[in-house]
Amino acid sequence: MSVITESDIHKSDQGRLQPCAVVLTTTNDDEVRQLLIEQLLEKQLAACVQVLPISSYYQWHGEINQDKESLLIIKMVKTQYKAVEHLILSVNTYQVPQVVMLPIETGYAEYLQWINKHAQPDVL
Repeated sequence: MSVITESDIHKSDQGRLQPCAVVLTTTNDDEVRQLLIEQLLEKQLAACVQVLPISSYYQWHGEINQDKESLLIIKMVKTQYKAVEHLILSVNTYQVPQVVMLPIETGYAEYLQWINKHAQPDVL
């Protein structure tokens, strides 16, 4: 089993792998969720989108609120963050949607290669 680190990604000459990341976003709208999934995959901005049902508790305008939402876990290359953020903001119905990127510091080499292969529209 092979593990690849962020420094390995930058040193790689053979595959020219880009650093990978996970973007987290939420929605309580089924149509928005489906549109995001389709657009992210069709435009090759993401290699994979996982969806989990969650309960969110948060403060909004001085009140504590609770919502049933879908958490989207978006696997992508870091260079595509702005395009992913733009897509999410263009369809999300929230005033202040969650859009956060978490860099992948290390991971299984073949999985990171797979993300690179399927989430780079600018290299097609």
